[in-house]
Amino acid sequence: FYDPYLGEDISAYTVGGALYSDISNTITLDTCTFTGNLGGAVYCDTGCTVNIHNTHDPNRNCLFSDNSETANGGALYIGPTSPTVVLQGCVFGGNSAYDDGGALKCKSDANLTNCSFGNNRANSDNDGSGYGGAIDVYEPITHLTIDFNACSFFGNQATYGGGFSSENFSATLTNCYFIGNTAKDGGGLDLVNGDVLVTGSVLKGNNATDGDGGGFNCRYTAAEICNSTFMDNSADGVYPTGGNGG
Repeated sequence: FYDPYLGEDISAYTVGGALYSDISNTITLDTCTFTGNLGGAVYCDTGCTVNIHNTHDPNRNCLFSDNSETANGGALYIGPTSPTVVLQGCVFGGNSAYDDGGALKCKSDANLTNCSFGNNRANSDNDGSGYGGAIDVYEPITHLTIDFNACSFFGNQATYGGGFSSENFSATLTNCYFIGNTAKDGGGLDLVNGDVLVTGSVLKGNNATDGDGGGFNCRYTAAEICNSTFMDNSADGVYPTGGNGG
């Protein structure tokens, strides 16, 4: 946690570098700043109610910047069975996770409005990791629902899903932007075994460097896309023919 008056960072090397919440607590963060924390900034264990917003000062955002985690959720980790997860007016920039969810790892249903994710990364050398440069939403035994409204994802990097990745899910994306994100598969989004509705959104300049889906990679996923723009996305691939679905 960064205090603008003290100018000090709090660091840890396990989880919850700034804030750790045990199971079934209620966490409300209003117009707060978390920067430079190790072990992630905020860790919310199983069953926590999570509300993060900028109601106190609508002219400022709740800011998570340059936090890092050696596992999942560089800035924010939310465990399973959370009854409410709401993020509004948040900015996540420059966060990183070694495994999944460069900015946010979420194992519960969630609603995000007017949030921005820039230059976060989840780049792992481990097989089966590196999902969601900005956000990874996945819980193996639960079908999760996540809604994005007026959110932006730019310059994020991952092995799978530069901006957003999810598996076993239902998602809606309304008036969202995915610009300049990069991953081996799914430069903008990597979605597996779910359904997604995309409305009024823009995917531009995203790149799959080593596989499929420069803008959007869907596997076993039903996608309905309305009134949206796909521009200058690319799937390079490692073979002479490149990848699929630029």
